[in-house]
Amino acid sequence: MAPLQQGGGQRRSHLPQVARIGGLSGLGTANNLRHRLLKQAGVSPSDYRRAFPPA
Repeated sequence: MAPLQQGGGQRRSHLPQVARIGGLSGLGTANNLRHRLLKQAGVSPSDYRRAFPPA
């Protein structure tokens, strides 16, 4: 959580990835992906990444 407290660097570093996933998923944008993830799963992309880190 330290990167978020230090100016939000973590969110910025993942922005291209979130935008890419938003586009590939058919949602179009990172904002649409964030909105849907929050609405459907109740978590932000950052919370999701923390809960399910890459293998």
